Amino acid sequence: MASARNHEAEIRRFIEYAPKAATYSELEAQLRERFGDRAWSRADIVKYCRRGRLTRRSPIETDPDLQSFIEERLWRLTLDELVIECRRRFGRTPSRTAISRHAHRVAARLDL
Repeated sequence: MASARNHEAEIRRFIEYAPKAATYSELEAQLRERFGDRAWSRADIVKYCRRGRLTRRSPIETDPDLQSFIEERLWRLTLDELVIECRRRFGRTPSRTAISRHAHRVAARLDL
C-alpha cells in the first residue's frame, strides 16, 4: 500500500513540474514513457488537473507577444476580428473561447 501511495505521489510531482504549456496528451505520453503500465490515463490527468490542484495556462498567457497583442486590441475589436488579426500577425490563433476567457481575466484584474 505504501509503495502505491509513493507511486501516486511521484506521478503527481511529475505532472506538477512538467512544462506549463504541455497538453494533456503530451503529459500522458511522457508519463507512459517514464512509468510504463503504471502511468495515469489522459482522463486521470485531466481529473487531477481540474480539481484545482493544477491548472494549465492558456495559450495566450504562455506567449507574451501574443498576450500583449491581444490586450492592446481587446475592447476595440470583436472576438472574430481578433482571431483574424492574430492569424495574420502570428500565423496561428487561440480559440475565440480562449480570447474571451482571457478578456474576463483582464477585466477582473483591472476591476472593470
